[in-house]
Amino acid sequence: MGSSQECSHLGSGSECHVCCIDTAIAVLVEWGGLTPDEARASLIRTARFKNVTVDAWARRVVDCAAKGASQVH
Repeated sequence: MGSSQECSHLGSGSECHVCCIDTAIAVLVEWGGLTPDEARASLIRTARFKNVTVDAWARRVVDCAAKGASQVH
């Protein structure tokens, strides 16, 4: 699993955002036993709750997973 820095090989813009978001969804599926649709909805819902962009929250999820953290704060 890659960190947000490893997504940077795609360059800036939407390709990197998609990479990070897709990776975060995969993490949430693995961690929480969610379906991909449930994981995507959870990612969006939590980003709104925390008042951050979905991409920023996705990067946080991916970074925590790369560090082996079982919970994202």
